[in-house]
Amino acid sequence: MPITSTDTMNARHFQPDRLSRLKSWFVAASVLLLQACGSSNENEDRASLPAAPTPLPADEQIAIVRPTGTALADAQLGQPLQVEWTLPTTFSISSVRLFAFLFTSNDDAATTHECAALGSHSSTSATTGTIIIPTRCNEKRIARVQLKVVVRGMAGEQVAATHEFRRTPAEEFVPTATDLPIVRITTEGSAPIVSKAEYVSATLTIDPNGTDAAALSVPLRIRGRGNSTWAMPKKPYKLKLDEKTSLLGMPADRDWVLLANYADKSLLRNQVAFELGHRVGLAWSPRFRSVELFVNDEYLGVYQLGEGIKVAAHRVDIPELNELDTSGSALTGGYLLEVDERLDGDVYYVTRLGVPFVLDTPEEPTPEQLSYIWDYIQQTEDAILASDFADPLTGYAAYIDVDSFVNWYLVNELLKNNDAVFWSSCWMYKQREGKLFMGPLWDFDIAAGNINYNGNDDPTGWWIRNSRWISRLFEDPAFETRVKARWNELKVEHFDTILDYIDESAAALALGASNNFNRWPILDQWVWPNAVVTGSYEGEIAYLKDWLQTRIAWMDAQFNP
Repeated sequence: MPITSTDTMNARHFQPDRLSRLKSWFVAASVLLLQACGSSNENEDRASLPAAPTPLPADEQIAIVRPTGTALADAQLGQPLQVEWTLPTTFSISSVRLFAFLFTSNDDAATTHECAALGSHSSTSATTGTIIIPTRCNEKRIARVQLKVVVRGMAGEQVAATHEFRRTPAEEFVPTATDLPIVRITTEGSAPIVSKAEYVSATLTIDPNGTDAAALSVPLRIRGRGNSTWAMPKKPYKLKLDEKTSLLGMPADRDWVLLANYADKSLLRNQVAFELGHRVGLAWSPRFRSVELFVNDEYLGVYQLGEGIKVAAHRVDIPELNELDTSGSALTGGYLLEVDERLDGDVYYVTRLGVPFVLDTPEEPTPEQLSYIWDYIQQTEDAILASDFADPLTGYAAYIDVDSFVNWYLVNELLKNNDAVFWSSCWMYKQREGKLFMGPLWDFDIAAGNINYNGNDDPTGWWIRNSRWISRLFEDPAFETRVKARWNELKVEHFDTILDYIDESAAALALGASNNFNRWPILDQWVWPNAVVTGSYEGEIAYLKDWLQTRIAWMDAQFNP
């Protein structure tokens, strides 16, 4: 069940005698509900749970069985934390309560908590509960949290279980040397960023840190973003500036993203993909710059700050439809769409072949606009599947920009991008009085061998070629010839040399990567969905290069047997 309330308080421990224990419990619970964390009213009553529950037989003890982590990150500060526990079986239960006690020091000698949080109310048979642990206590960073489940019996019995989270040395890490631009985001009141839907007001500051970037400080709003990446400890973010602003030399806009690349220990796969997008000649590929990020003075490591996908003059450059564009040539564009199996959007259409399209732009389409674009998509698919699909005048070529499909295909196939089999992050757009274009590129952190399922850790074998629409296009000899010709045009100058680009980019990231993996010490740990664990940043770069070199050689042998 969702949380209905979370209350915090200042308190000190007390020790009631056994006869007044039950009464004191209700007093303490009432105070917990009424007081706020960090209250400055010195006249308010202070109370807490007994420091030591009455000893009970072993078969009456309880335990917290979930969560199991002990780092402070496992406490999910500011977010709903699910807790599971066992119950005693030898006495009748009168109450079950879930608490979190907050300390701003890691010192075990500090036995009195500074703030407390009360979990969602639990029935007498409850074995699970939810609690939101604040991100700050008395405006200080939290260093230690003690979860506590307290069960009381009808006759005054009391049994408790605790679980502790601590800020680890990694979470305390602050780099002493940096050579990337430094981005600092400070939210109002140090509010946590815990939602992908709700923005938090903040200020963004950029320190060029010896680079040629421009310093600035601007107001903005920030929220979470991503799908599987949002569930990872190092979070990605979406930024919305109050005014269009150029960041780190990129064209001015209000909308930006911060990519975390937590699962990609090379920190480079997205960057390599977008570089390939520029090299193959896609109309636009997102621009990014590597930065070191602090949020509310906490160091979060190396991020990519850059352009999200949107309709704009310097991004997907197509006309923006308004409510008056309901007929004639104005109705024919522009539309920005994503193939997305999650159907993560308000307006979507699933074709007869089962391809799921989500309409990104316009955000509030008119009925005429919806009818037009969905009809066009279905007509395109029908042309691809038709018996005369290869006819250059009436077949698929009448509906799609073939060159954009070829270029998009080559980048995704080269990197064996798992999601690009028309699963998700497959973007398309339609120009006014124009055809359907494939692109831009997006989401490559688990591409290029950084995945342990679907066989995509193997640098050999076709992947994108087997997807809906694309597999049919390859049944046309003219399309396959076009792909082969484009491969041969690009291979020596642009595909083979991407390995040198990786070397140069890794060298530029060396100090930043060292800082990043001090903050997130995962180089010797498996992180979903890694195919390998190399144990070092150099090993990650070597694996990426070896994988790509093998992939390039295999594809070239298929195109040029």
